[in-house]
Amino acid sequence: MKSARRNGKINDMTTASASQQELLIEKKDSALWLTLNRPETLNSLTHGMLKNLFKALKNAANDTSIRSIVLTGSGRGFCAGADLVEFMGNVASKGEAMSFQKELDEFFHPIAQAIKEAPQIVIARLNGTCAGAGSSIALHCDIKLATTDTNFYAAFAKIGLAPDTGASYLLTQALGYSKALEFFIFRGKATAAEFESYGLINKIFESTGVLDQALNSWIKQIEELPRQAVTLTKRDLRLASGSKDLEDAMAYEARVQEFLGHTPNHIEGTRAFFEKRTPRFF
Repeated sequence: MKSARRNGKINDMTTASASQQELLIEKKDSALWLTLNRPETLNSLTHGMLKNLFKALKNAANDTSIRSIVLTGSGRGFCAGADLVEFMGNVASKGEAMSFQKELDEFFHPIAQAIKEAPQIVIARLNGTCAGAGSSIALHCDIKLATTDTNFYAAFAKIGLAPDTGASYLLTQALGYSKALEFFIFRGKATAAEFESYGLINKIFESTGVLDQALNSWIKQIEELPRQAVTLTKRDLRLASGSKDLEDAMAYEARVQEFLGHTPNHIEGTRAFFEKRTPRFF
């Protein structure tokens, strides 16, 4: 076997291969399954993962044999949000601010837009923890099916940040301003049952086995309906729900994060997270 290291640098092909393994892509009849595959970190999102997820969604949009897309996670959770080690390592170790707006515009917002614009029904198969951007990506999907042990977390304020990836828009639309504010500032956690009561989750199941039975039934029903009718129904309902304002909400969120990401409180909050201690905010 040839060494992957040349002149002290990892071979780009090896890095790309590792990145591809972080997202499993499988075609099952008319359904495309996209599985976030970093179970050791509760499928926290890396740059490579997000790039490959966007590419898979865009490729699927042009494939008329794909009638539905299933987005899920490996192991015991759906997605713990951005990988803080990769995205905010310099904030914790060196106190250097990063450009949140650039990161959101380049890696996260394209995922939300690709789910919204996909001609297929995108189904989130939620098998546990959904946190941060992981919650947002799940809630952007057209259909959300969850197990009873699925919980949603938002700890933005605890590291000196505000909601992003469309979270402020999605939750305010569903919960109303006061309840959304309560969730983000005071609670930071909600069960699947609570989100179901607000219309954010379609159905909850006792186990992934029971969930998958229902999921396969829904996939089959989508497959049997006229493709164009399904696509245009999705577009009609997206428009009717006010989704045309999502872009404005995400753009504003990114500007807010860009500002907060350069504040001492965010740097302190991130350091405290890595050091497993209570932050000392200014």
